[in-house]
Amino acid sequence: MTVPTHLTLSSDPAPSGGWIKRYIAQFMVIINGLVLTMTAFFTLSIFVQEAIRDEYATYNELIRKDIAETFYLIDQAAADLVDHGEKSSYTRLFKSLHVVDPDPSVQILSLKQEEGIFLQEEEIRTVLASKPAHALIQAHGTISSVRSAEGYEVEMRDFMLIKPLNSGQHKGKFAVVVIDPVNFSNVLLMEKNSTLRRAQINLAQVNLPIYVMSNSNIDAVTEGKASYFNQKLNVSVYDNDLNVYVTYIKQKQLILIEMVPWLLLGFGLTLTVIGWMYVWNNQQKTNLLGHANQTLELRNRELGLEANEREKLNQTLRKSERENKAIINAISDVIFEIGLSGDILFLNEAWVRITGFPIDQTMGRNLFDLIHPQDQDEQRRNVSLLVKGQRQAFRAITRVRTSEGLFRSVEMAISMLRLDENKSLRIVGSFTDIHGRERAEKALVEAERKYRTIWENAAGGIYQITPEGQFLSANPAMSAIFGYDMAEAMLREVRNAHQQLFVQPHERLRQLKSMVPGDPAVMIESQAYTRDNAKIWVQESIRPVFDENENLLYYEGNLYDITARKEAEDQLREAKLESDVANRAKSEFLANMSHELRTPLNSIIGFSEIIKDEVFGPVNPRPYWEYARDIHESGRHLLSIINQILDISRIDAGERELKDSVVDIAKVISVCSEILAPKAKSANLSLTEIGLDKAPKIIGEEVAIKQMVINILSNAIKFTPAGGRVTISAETDAAGSLRLSVTDTGVGLDEEEIKRAMSPFGVLDGRVNKSTSGIGLGLSLVQALMKLHNGRLEIFSQRGIGTTVTMVFPASRAHTA
Repeated sequence: MTVPTHLTLSSDPAPSGGWIKRYIAQFMVIINGLVLTMTAFFTLSIFVQEAIRDEYATYNELIRKDIAETFYLIDQAAADLVDHGEKSSYTRLFKSLHVVDPDPSVQILSLKQEEGIFLQEEEIRTVLASKPAHALIQAHGTISSVRSAEGYEVEMRDFMLIKPLNSGQHKGKFAVVVIDPVNFSNVLLMEKNSTLRRAQINLAQVNLPIYVMSNSNIDAVTEGKASYFNQKLNVSVYDNDLNVYVTYIKQKQLILIEMVPWLLLGFGLTLTVIGWMYVWNNQQKTNLLGHANQTLELRNRELGLEANEREKLNQTLRKSERENKAIINAISDVIFEIGLSGDILFLNEAWVRITGFPIDQTMGRNLFDLIHPQDQDEQRRNVSLLVKGQRQAFRAITRVRTSEGLFRSVEMAISMLRLDENKSLRIVGSFTDIHGRERAEKALVEAERKYRTIWENAAGGIYQITPEGQFLSANPAMSAIFGYDMAEAMLREVRNAHQQLFVQPHERLRQLKSMVPGDPAVMIESQAYTRDNAKIWVQESIRPVFDENENLLYYEGNLYDITARKEAEDQLREAKLESDVANRAKSEFLANMSHELRTPLNSIIGFSEIIKDEVFGPVNPRPYWEYARDIHESGRHLLSIINQILDISRIDAGERELKDSVVDIAKVISVCSEILAPKAKSANLSLTEIGLDKAPKIIGEEVAIKQMVINILSNAIKFTPAGGRVTISAETDAAGSLRLSVTDTGVGLDEEEIKRAMSPFGVLDGRVNKSTSGIGLGLSLVQALMKLHNGRLEIFSQRGIGTTVTMVFPASRAHTA
């Protein structure tokens, strides 16, 4: 930094022209300051005096108005009193009132005697003789003193008001009224002016006071310090001149206003002196500025180097502060600093995560107000003891308010006291969120309670046992299974459970020793001994427990008494054997019966057919032919029933095997439809086929499939009234299975009827045509044949709407070639 040459001052004395210029500048500062100050002083003084005069002019006008209104009220009261006498509402204003003639010496004497007022008789006669409009006469009695409710002292002489009466029965006479001083003071309103110190009213003619009021609310201290403003007012009442002398207490604001010009004068003179000193000081400093510039240049270079170094330090400090702040904010616990009164001075960001309150809205609040009300007093006391040195750092469990209006459990730790940069004491502490831990503890207690309840009330035995057979624990059900009254008794008496409780201990130990870490629980059924040496069957679910080094610690498991189940299984097994024998005998009987019936039945069918067809000539008489036809139809129907019984018997006996081939479903459905078409036509039903051309070929037995389709179609025609519709459809579902469905608009079935229709020999009574009979083997045979094809039969039906029977062939039987 270079120093400009024009700012460099030499040490030589300045030339004479410089000294003159210096003094002229100081002289001009003084002259200008004095002129401006005095001008402002006189201008403001005039303005202030005018303002004060205007202020008191308002008060004076109020006083004139109050006096005039008061005497006007007295005048009106006198007239009312003449007219109404004692009934007048104004009687409280007067001591007395008399109506007199213009020359009434008797009345005047009477007035003096009654009122005790010492007046000059000539004064009254003079007033009455002149017949004035009104007249005020000063009384010569003693002065009355009263104190008003507002705290004013009033001194007043009795005086008279002479009022001419121009109407009524007293026309031409005068009302002589003696005014009551007390009531006059109460009527006069000017005494209520808080700025009025004293007021005196004089009759101008005699210059005697008739009313003096002084403000007695002013104490001696205020009286000595107060400033007063005196005024004389001329008031005319009823052509009588009154002199009113008032003394005001100057209000503080007026006194302050009066002081403003003097304050301005002092301020202006002070500024003038300061300006002069400033100019003088600047001139002195100018001499030194040149020398200082050279020093400053060197200093600036040093400061520049120092500033660069300090900036590097500041950057390092800011980086360190950011890192420290990041570390503090990354801590899961709330770190806080509070003052001695509890006001929050610092919080890290964990406060937001725990409470939900923003940090900027929380700073400055009292920490104890955010704690649960039940804990506030205790924590305030603990912190107070810590500050006083009567307690060390402490931890306490408390609850802190959250933004949801709830309280969260925390552990408050007050760890230390420290002084900040302002030497103010700060309290440092933290909040640890234990809400989760508290919930976990409660959950643990609840889990233990539930576990204890399960342990004690479980129906099965629960136990832990060492590899050597020593019980570690057992629940009551475990001891009850083995005949012990209490689990403690079993734990005490049984030393080796493997040897003492189980019939085959070696087999049990072999199974237990084969278990390795990671194996699931093993289910073991074995025989055991009870306490009274009775044998029972038990079922165990047992698993080994290993430590981290895969050392076997113990076995744990549960155990059930399955003696009753074992006995039931034995009985069931024997019953099943008997049932299988009976079922096989039934199947063999039906097979033999069917075989024995088919031989003579074929002969009956054959011979009845020869007679029906009249192979050897006409049959006469004609009823014989009809009998032969009926015998033929009945025989064929009976043969069909026998064949179905035989098929079911063969399937039940496991002798029925499928002769699989590639079956064209469309052709099979077409053949079946042609066979049953006459039957549908005679029942006035329509047969409809949907999607059969897209149906895939399947691997199955064609004869069995035809048999199933004919049975289902026959049932649909049988249970559908005239005018109905039977629909045959085929589709492939998402799994690749073929769904072959027969849907009718028949009478429909409920759930019970569907179950009965699926059972062997389940006959339904809902047929439309009672002439078509059956023994209920159709759907049962279809279901059995579908199982042989690894498929299933589905029936969906609703009363009054119809029935859908679906044969589902699995995707594995779809022909892909």
